[in-house]
Amino acid sequence: MAIFGKKPGSPDEPKGKGKPASKADEEQIKAWKAEVPLEETEEIILEAAKQQTEEIRQKEETPPPPPPKEEKVQSPQDRIKDLTDQIMRLQAEFSNFRTRTEKEKGEAIRYGKEATLERLIGLTDIMENALRHSENATDVTSFKKGLAMVIDEFVRFIKSEGAEPIKAVSEKFDPHFHEAVEQVNTQNETENNLVLEEIQKGYLINGRLLRPSLVKVAKFMKDTKEKEK
Repeated sequence: MAIFGKKPGSPDEPKGKGKPASKADEEQIKAWKAEVPLEETEEIILEAAKQQTEEIRQKEETPPPPPPKEEKVQSPQDRIKDLTDQIMRLQAEFSNFRTRTEKEKGEAIRYGKEATLERLIGLTDIMENALRHSENATDVTSFKKGLAMVIDEFVRFIKSEGAEPIKAVSEKFDPHFHEAVEQVNTQNETENNLVLEEIQKGYLINGRLLRPSLVKVAKFMKDTKEKEK
């Protein structure tokens, strides 16, 4: 047990050494001793000292945080140089991309031409064979049948390339797809503005107009006698 020194002027101090304690002080000391025993006071002080010592030890063991890195400030000249290098790299990449794209486009067009010509050559072979057989043919019906087969081959080829004929005869005249080359008067009002005859077929390719149909169009005209009335 720790021994606490006596304060000057305490009641236990001999007379003549300091000011004697008053009665009120003695009563206050007695009340404090009654409320907080001396043993508990020592434990509280020791516990506080241990806690403070532990905190100091932890602070000493914890490494200090690293100093903040200093950011390098780029000068305007260096910034301009970096931007110039980036622009030059982008220009070189775009130039390479354009060259590669043009090469691929040329190859695609060349390949497309080769494939188309190969099929046209096949159709030419069919027409030459038909012409050769027609020289000795005496049956007009057979000749017409062979010619129809050649036309069918051409139609299949055109459709395979994405083209399709435009409907014309008996259809309402449409200036987007039809081109009128002749106008025929009619007294039948139901035939007004109808396509009566197709002079030349028109075609669409992938839904777009390749060439319009050349047609004859009916125009309703009232009878002359009715006009005079």
